[in-house]
Amino acid sequence: GMTIIEMATGTHPWPAATNKFSLMFQIAQSTDFPPFPETLSTDCKDLILKCINRDVDKRISAEACLSHPWLARITTGLSSA
Repeated sequence: GMTIIEMATGTHPWPAATNKFSLMFQIAQSTDFPPFPETLSTDCKDLILKCINRDVDKRISAEACLSHPWLARITTGLSSA
């Protein structure tokens, strides 16, 4: 999820964090998610939210991620190119 945000924005999802320790503190102490562009498709936003769910039992698995509609559409397009 964070990698998708970083790819979409071209910057780190937590810009206020100046080093790895402040990043870990910010993530651990916050219940908020980093902002991501509202211009992303609904499917893309859905995948990001499923990837960054703080409850590990509710977080999407890698296998389910690969078959998510947003990612499946991209990989299908690549295989038919």
